[in-house]
Amino acid sequence: VQFLKGKGLVKTGLYSVVRHPQYLGIILAAFGFMFYGSEVKLISLFSWVALVSAYIWLARKEEALLQEKYGKEFLAYKRRVPFILPLPKATRKY
Repeated sequence: VQFLKGKGLVKTGLYSVVRHPQYLGIILAAFGFMFYGSEVKLISLFSWVALVSAYIWLARKEEALLQEKYGKEFLAYKRRVPFILPLPKATRKY
């Protein structure tokens, strides 16, 4: 995670919908590529699951750094905005 001097925690735009919009985009694009050929291959499915797992791990690491840097401000943001998937509040786990 790179912190930009004087920028603060970004909470607007796509970041007001999900905390990791870039990861959501990559995950959805990779999901679409699984269907590029005539059939979905098992290796494609395993690769996609590995990619999703890696991005969830990376997002959690980033959030630990953000919580350390921004403290209560990040915790309030975390409570308000979904992790990667824009799910209704009742179904959120993170």
